[in-house]
Amino acid sequence: MNLTTPDRNLLGAAMSQMLDDKEIADIVSARDEVYDRFSKVFTVQAVLDITEAEMRAFLDFKENKHWSNLQRASAPIFENFESTKTKLSDLLDPTRSSAERLNSINEIKGMGHGIATAILHVSSPEQFGVWNGTSESAMKRLGVWPAFPRGSSVGGKYRLINDVLNKLRLDLRTDLWTLDTFFWYIDRNPSIIDGLNPTAKPKFSGREKSIRTLVYTVNDTVKRANGQVVSRSVKNKELRLSSYELEKAIRELLDADKNCCSVTGLPFEFEGEGNNTAMRPSLDRINSDGHYEDGNIQLVCRFINFWKMATDDGEFRELLKLCVEKAPALRMVKD
Repeated sequence: MNLTTPDRNLLGAAMSQMLDDKEIADIVSARDEVYDRFSKVFTVQAVLDITEAEMRAFLDFKENKHWSNLQRASAPIFENFESTKTKLSDLLDPTRSSAERLNSINEIKGMGHGIATAILHVSSPEQFGVWNGTSESAMKRLGVWPAFPRGSSVGGKYRLINDVLNKLRLDLRTDLWTLDTFFWYIDRNPSIIDGLNPTAKPKFSGREKSIRTLVYTVNDTVKRANGQVVSRSVKNKELRLSSYELEKAIRELLDADKNCCSVTGLPFEFEGEGNNTAMRPSLDRINSDGHYEDGNIQLVCRFINFWKMATDDGEFRELLKLCVEKAPALRMVKD
């Protein structure tokens, strides 16, 4: 994969435009601080002594400065943390191929490729790029998403993806951290690639349409609270995420739960992919007395959000489990 000179110039200009956004520029400038902090704990030996507090810090957007809401999907990682540390050591083993490393996460409950590749990236910033929903979407839009041989493992797919990421990094004369941020910027501002070959720009998928609907709906609800665009209060609730953080959080929640409802495990029907609107994703506050903020949001089917209303999340899940016991045809409700 090689960009033409016009394409390279167009994307280079778009990247410069991106860096004029202070919020994004702050994320890009935090790179070395994050590398210095977490590269020390994510080595094949040091990770065997990593504490839960250090791991939780990496999963926190306020600490990693780049990936929001990783901790939302990470609870199972800590259920048997000693075993997790051993497998993380396998992930970070430099004697293994990138495919072998990624395949090792299959044995870590709750560890998806989004978290795993973020860990690989901070451990070896010049070698490993990040594969998550945002980067995948942007690569497809740019027409650089690789074709995978039938039956490819997660690791086998990542090897090909990472090859493309590194070629793209060289073509754009940037680093993998900035490239990952740029992918989000492309996804948020698709018009910046209008000058590229039209065949490189697929139509938005149902998932992408649903993500945009969710972001718009939350922000519109906030604006309607008092008629001010700058307001972030919704009655006695607040939106404590920027649009950037909110969109990344939604995308990572979808990745973590494999495009399924966080409460029931039922697959979502995205816009244009089904007629049952009750199965569309809906943003729910885990603690109904809390705010729309990092760690207190989950994606559920629209009908689940309607049923739940202001019910305590734990209580609601227990009630659904009672339904399962009385109606065996229903699938088990997730904890």
